[in-house]
Amino acid sequence: MTPSPFPPELVLLVVEHLPDMASLQNCALAASIFLHPCQKQIYETLFIAGVQDQHETEIQARPVHAYEDALRHLEGSPHLARYVQTLHIAVSGDRWNGDEKTVATLFRRLTCVRRCSVLGKLSFTTWAAVPRSVQGVLLEWILEQSMLEELYVSRIVGLPRPVFHVFLNSAPSILLVQVEVTVDSGDSVEEAEWMHKIMISSRDTFFKTILELSLDHSPEIEPILEEPEFAGYIGSLQVIHANATHTNALCFASARTLKEIHLSCTTAMDTDFVPFPPAFPQLRIFQLTVGLHHLCEDPTVPDAQLCFLPQLLSVLIENTPCPNLLEITINIVLLHVPTLPLPPLSKDVMGRLDTLFQKLSPLEAVHWFPVAPNSLGITPSWITTAFGEAVVRGLPKMAKAGKVVIDECNLTF
Repeated sequence: MTPSPFPPELVLLVVEHLPDMASLQNCALAASIFLHPCQKQIYETLFIAGVQDQHETEIQARPVHAYEDALRHLEGSPHLARYVQTLHIAVSGDRWNGDEKTVATLFRRLTCVRRCSVLGKLSFTTWAAVPRSVQGVLLEWILEQSMLEELYVSRIVGLPRPVFHVFLNSAPSILLVQVEVTVDSGDSVEEAEWMHKIMISSRDTFFKTILELSLDHSPEIEPILEEPEFAGYIGSLQVIHANATHTNALCFASARTLKEIHLSCTTAMDTDFVPFPPAFPQLRIFQLTVGLHHLCEDPTVPDAQLCFLPQLLSVLIENTPCPNLLEITINIVLLHVPTLPLPPLSKDVMGRLDTLFQKLSPLEAVHWFPVAPNSLGITPSWITTAFGEAVVRGLPKMAKAGKVVIDECNLTF
């Protein structure tokens, strides 16, 4: 074969700048030197479903392949399977017309997946509605993936405890959004069988360390995570759309191993907080999301909201030894901000925070990260400057020590 006159780096650069799937497909057919680089891009992410319907799930960006179609592609060109790094699986449970052999054959070919999403319908999927042929094959495949780094499960309710155990032992980074575990203890024999399979898949360690766990508050999930087999296996805990009170039990259960905690408390008041564990010996990063109303002087803001942030940080800093806490990040959500000026920050609240932060001797920096909606029509640089100046004025001692960092405003939602 005649070697290509173009360096591989140039070919990859061309492929990386192709704007869409159609361009990648056309380029792959244009010349042989583009075939494999384009195929890697095309098949890096694969979307599959029981039916070819991308409107019932979060999958919208690319075509959704039915199991049979995906298998036909991979059987025709077996090398394509190793290109799949990200796999999105829609489990609507409706209009299923496949068979277990097809599903099992497809999943057996996907051995290089690093990121996997299991997505229910926008109107939620009950796990019992997912075909049994898909359930068993999917769970077996998840346990066998030694390269899996991230698992995202969304909009699935009625998860039996054994299935939830499989998900928690699947990858070091786990994101659970709008997921509920059935209250019923379920089939103890089935649970024992899956626990045995988990033990076999984990080999040296019965339970994998959960480096990152993100979840919506769910009263059904929390008791399971408090059980002895999970206590001490969570390295990073993030609770989405929840007040700090909901994380108390989880913090206690894994206080010994937690290195990062992210709490979302945008609607919290001082009555919402429950004390932290006696100590966080390994905690290095504490991240908190609050609203501007927790800081600003505004007669319409209840005192209970202004008291929340100093009270929470007081319990963390004064009553909970954190000998390795190096960084605190406070995300400030600006929902309703006039164009000029920003509401003044409460001198009392900022003064108390300034005093509290100084008590953390290992603390290297307090990051302040303003987050605002695009609809405000204000430039990020203006918000960053105005908010930053107010924070520096409110934290004179920490600012003098060079430990106040104002991050560039992020326009989102």
